[in-house]
Amino acid sequence: MIREGEHCLFCGRTLRSAERQAVIRSFLQTMCAAAHYPQLYPLLAQLALCAACLRELPLLGRVHCPRCGRADPHASTDDLLRRGEHGAAALCRDCESWGSGDPLVMNRSTLHYDRGGKELIARYKYRGDERIADLLAVLLLVAYYRFYSRAAFHLLSYVPLHERRLRERGFNQAEQLARHIARHTGIRMLPLLQRTKETAKQSKQQGRRARLESMQDAFAVDEAVLEEANQYWNLASRRNARQRLPIPPSWPLLPAWPLPFPFAHKAPQLLSRFNPPSSAALRPASRRALPGVTQQPPVPRIRLLLIDDIFTTGATIRACARAVRSHPLFAGAEVYSLTICR
Repeated sequence: MIREGEHCLFCGRTLRSAERQAVIRSFLQTMCAAAHYPQLYPLLAQLALCAACLRELPLLGRVHCPRCGRADPHASTDDLLRRGEHGAAALCRDCESWGSGDPLVMNRSTLHYDRGGKELIARYKYRGDERIADLLAVLLLVAYYRFYSRAAFHLLSYVPLHERRLRERGFNQAEQLARHIARHTGIRMLPLLQRTKETAKQSKQQGRRARLESMQDAFAVDEAVLEEANQYWNLASRRNARQRLPIPPSWPLLPAWPLPFPFAHKAPQLLSRFNPPSSAALRPASRRALPGVTQQPPVPRIRLLLIDDIFTTGATIRACARAVRSHPLFAGAEVYSLTICR
């Protein structure tokens, strides 16, 4: 926790608790429902920023595209949450262009990628200011507990850098942020992906189409970590196979024994009516085990969380998601992402 008398990380002013608490409460009222206060307040209180610098943080508001998390300050809540044919919130134009082939389920972020957000990322990413690392990690945790607190993620990974760029920079900011998230949430982290080709910086690429084309086949699942991932699959499969199907509430309970004497001769018929069918009987005929054939336990559908610093067009995150889902071991995986800026 921040102590009274410490100095602001940005402007150097002395931190005053009363002023900071008022700003944090106003942020919470804008950002989320009251149910998330116990999780988010301690995180925001850790930010080594004075009240004035806290007010300048470009925090995302409540309205956003339900898939990529884009916020529109000029649109009303009714505009952004207009109901479609199936009752789903409307997507932004970028997400609509992906149609049903979008490999990404959802992205969520903490800050707008405006002038303030760009400066914050640049101080950490390009100037190596290590003091910003803890600040960005807290901001990322704010987004996690704000949007994903009820999500049950099986694995956590991050967007990798090309080997040459990693040597130049000395660290991967996405990997460092992912380690913070894994340590605080307990989600198992694996370096699932590797960069298969070097691409130009997105700031140097002109237009959305150029970014999408540069990310074609830019990532692949790292074969070196597949053994560890396969062990996780086997454990999850065995755990899934041991689970018994719950009894639907529409089925009556098993009658207490012994049965009254007038109904004793009808015990077999009563048991067949009151006992729920077995899990094998509930399976479709096409999926029941054939004589002499041993079936493998079903592979559980994995839910993966990808970490990166910025989400702009979504080309990088979606290229990673496509690479993960194209591997047989992760076919059908649900890929989510968490970024600092949007």
